[in-house]
Amino acid sequence: MIELLIAERTKGEPFSPALYSVLTDEERAHVHRYRRKEDQMNSVIGTLLARYLMERHHTGQRPIKRMASGKPYVEHFSGQVSMSHSEEFIACAFHPNGKIGVDIEKVRDIDLEVIAEFLSKSEQRTFQTMETKEEKLFALYTYWTLKEALFKAEGTGIAGRALTSIEFNLAAPPVLHSPSELAGKWNFLFAPSFPAYCCSVCYSSEPAVTVNIQTVTLHELKEYFTLRLYGN
Repeated sequence: MIELLIAERTKGEPFSPALYSVLTDEERAHVHRYRRKEDQMNSVIGTLLARYLMERHHTGQRPIKRMASGKPYVEHFSGQVSMSHSEEFIACAFHPNGKIGVDIEKVRDIDLEVIAEFLSKSEQRTFQTMETKEEKLFALYTYWTLKEALFKAEGTGIAGRALTSIEFNLAAPPVLHSPSELAGKWNFLFAPSFPAYCCSVCYSSEPAVTVNIQTVTLHELKEYFTLRLYGN
């Protein structure tokens, strides 16, 4: 079963040192690559979501390691985990025996002229049929999260392919049309909508699996790892 966990960190919510203390030295080093305190907190939460999913699937207490590219992995595990965070929301996706990528983004008011850099010609034509700026912003961020999730699943990062070479149909579920060698290789889904956020998941289509999407609170996460640390 593929799992997607999404946590919300309320703005101004105090951060529990108990959560940070669970991390390994390597995991903490990755956290401190972020400059902003909020991003550090989100990175801690994302790492613990991944650890939580790994343990739920009976793989034991396994630390999250990082490739040189920053892609997370777990030693001696045939599946993958992927993490993403934006402002108050943190997402973590788990595939037990395949590849997976997740991206979550807060929808911000930006210059819509950027579509030439991000969208294929066909996507731009679809984009231009939308009537309101709000519709266009959500479409743009949806395209972006789908493409970023694909890059994460591939392990190439955003520099791996030109954004305009990737083309989606925003169906439900979304469909990848090009490049042709990737069409049919990947499955995509949208996470349940949160106000002003877009979240997309990309995962390998073989073998066929079900997808479970859940939310988790920071209180639940703290309780779970406190029990692991102190046994009460």
